[in-house]
Amino acid sequence: MNSSLSQSSTQGWTAPSSSRGSIDILWSCTTTLLLCSWSCVCCNIPSPDDSFIKRAQRKLWLTAISLIGPEFLLYIAFTQWLSARKSVKEFQALGYQRWTTKHAFYADMGGFRLEPSGAESFPVNSESLIYLIQEDFITSQQIEQILMMDVSTIEDRDKTDLCARTIAVVQSCWFAGGLLARSIEGLAITTLELTVIGFLAPTIATYMCWWYKPRDISTTHTISITASIRAIHDRAGLSEYTKWHNNPLDFVEQTNCHGSVLFHYWINILERLAHPRKPVVGQPWRASQRRDDNDIIAFTNHWKYGWVEVVPTIPYLAINFVAWNWYFPTRLECLLWRVSSSILAATFLIGAVIEIGFLHMWPAEQEIESLRQHRLKGKELDFQRTARLPWLTRLTTRLKICCQKLRNNSPRDDPNLDVSLRLLFPATAFAALYLVCRLYILVEDLASFRAMPVTTFETVKWTHFVPHLA
Repeated sequence: MNSSLSQSSTQGWTAPSSSRGSIDILWSCTTTLLLCSWSCVCCNIPSPDDSFIKRAQRKLWLTAISLIGPEFLLYIAFTQWLSARKSVKEFQALGYQRWTTKHAFYADMGGFRLEPSGAESFPVNSESLIYLIQEDFITSQQIEQILMMDVSTIEDRDKTDLCARTIAVVQSCWFAGGLLARSIEGLAITTLELTVIGFLAPTIATYMCWWYKPRDISTTHTISITASIRAIHDRAGLSEYTKWHNNPLDFVEQTNCHGSVLFHYWINILERLAHPRKPVVGQPWRASQRRDDNDIIAFTNHWKYGWVEVVPTIPYLAINFVAWNWYFPTRLECLLWRVSSSILAATFLIGAVIEIGFLHMWPAEQEIESLRQHRLKGKELDFQRTARLPWLTRLTTRLKICCQKLRNNSPRDDPNLDVSLRLLFPATAFAALYLVCRLYILVEDLASFRAMPVTTFETVKWTHFVPHLA
C-alpha cells in the first residue's frame, strides 16, 4: 500500500453496498476486539456483599486495561500463573500431592477465607495458607476436607462460558483469515484491522496463563481456626502495635519486586483518574473482603519464564511497522505513526533494561529496607514542626516529606508499595510516553477513515481460494 497514492485513488467514509463499507470494517474490528478482551478477562472472587453492577464494573475495568494495552493484562495473568506454579511446588514439597494448579488459582483469587478467633473472615492466598499450615494453625482434618477438595468441586463452580469463548476464537480465526486473504489478493487493509490483529497474540497468551483459573465464581470456603490474630502475630514475632493494610497476614503476602510495586503505582493513577476516591484512614482497618484484581506477584527469579510475556508482546508491537509505507491522509500522520511505532518498541526494550538493571544493582530486599528507613525518618517530620527551623533546613525537610508522599499513592498507604524515586521518575516518564503513543495509534486508526485507498472497500473473491464455491 504505497504512501504516494493520488487523491483520486482514495475515498472517505463509504456506505455499505455490494462491497464492504466503513461501518462493516468498524463493526468487524470492534466485535473481534471486544469479544477477545471480554472473554479473556478473569476476575477474582467478589466480596459477599458485591452487587451485580459492581462485579460487571470490575470486569469492564480489566477489559479497559486490556484495550489500552493487552500486554498489561498479560502481565497480571503471567504473574498469577507464576504464583500458581510456585504454590503447587511448595504444597507438594510438604507432601500434599493433590494440590493442583486449579487449587492454587482458586486460593489466589480469594477462594479460601480464614476466620480467626474473635474476628471476621478474610481471603488468604496460597502463600498465607502454606504459612498457616507450617505453623500448625490449620489442622490436618481441615487440610484434607477443605483445602484438598476434589478438583471437580471447583470445576462445578466454574461458570466458564464456553459458548462465548468459542465464538471469540471462531471470530478471531475468521478475522485473521480474511486479512490474510486480502493481503494475498493485494487489497488494502486498514490500520485498525492491523491493530486488532496485534491484539491476538498477547490475548492468546493471557488465555493460556489463565487456563486453569476458575471464571465467574462467587463461592468460597471458610477455614475457622482457634488462634486469634494476636496469636498469629505473636508466633511471627510481631509487635502488638504492628499495623496491617490489606489483611492481618500482610507480613506473609508482602510485595517485594520492583515491577510489582511500579505496576500498582500506575494502576492507582489510572483508577484515580477513572473514579477519584479518598484515601483510607484510621487503624485498625477492616480486612479486605476480596483479592484485588490488579494484584500481581512478581518474583526476582522469573526470568527463565519471561518469554511467556515477552514473545507475545513482540508481534503486538512489531505489527505497527507493517504500515510503515502505507497510505495516510497526511504526511504528518504517516510520520507520527512511524515515530509512535518506534517509540513503543523502544520503550518496551528500555523498560526491560531498566527493570533488569534495578534488579541487579538494587535488589528489591535492600531497596525495601532503604525505603523503610526513609519512611521512619519521614514520620518524625511534619510541616508544622519545620516552621521553627532555618529556611534552608525547612526547605530540604519539606522536600523530604513531599518525596515520601510521592513514593506511595496506595489508598491505604501500604509501606510495601513504596517506590524508589530513582526508579519511579524514569520508569513513569517512559510509561507516560508509551501510553501517549499507544493512544495516538488508536486515534489514528479511526481518523484514517476519512481518506483510504479505494481497494480498502473491495471484498475478497473467495472463489480464488475455493474454486468450487463458484
